[in-house]
Amino acid sequence: MLIAVTHPNTPSLRLDLEANTICAVQQNMSAEKGLVRNVRVRITALRRRFIKVQIPQTCEVRYLPHITFAFDPARSNWMANRK
Repeated sequence: MLIAVTHPNTPSLRLDLEANTICAVQQNMSAEKGLVRNVRVRITALRRRFIKVQIPQTCEVRYLPHITFAFDPARSNWMANRK
C-alpha cells in the first residue's frame, strides 16, 4: 500500500546507484568537509546505511548518510517516511 503513495516533490521509492558513478550532491551537508550543493562526487561504495564517496578535486573520502523523506499524503492524517 505505501509503495503506491506518492506526493509532489518526493523522490520515487528506489534510486539505483553504481560504484564509480559521478553524481552531484543536491543539498548542503557540510561546508567544512566540502559536501555542499552541486559538488561532484564519485561513488566508491554503497552500504546499507551510508554511501562512501570521493571528491575528485581533493581525493578526500567522505560518507553520506541515507536520507529519509517524510511527507503527508493528500487528504490523510498520517505521515509517510521513505529512506
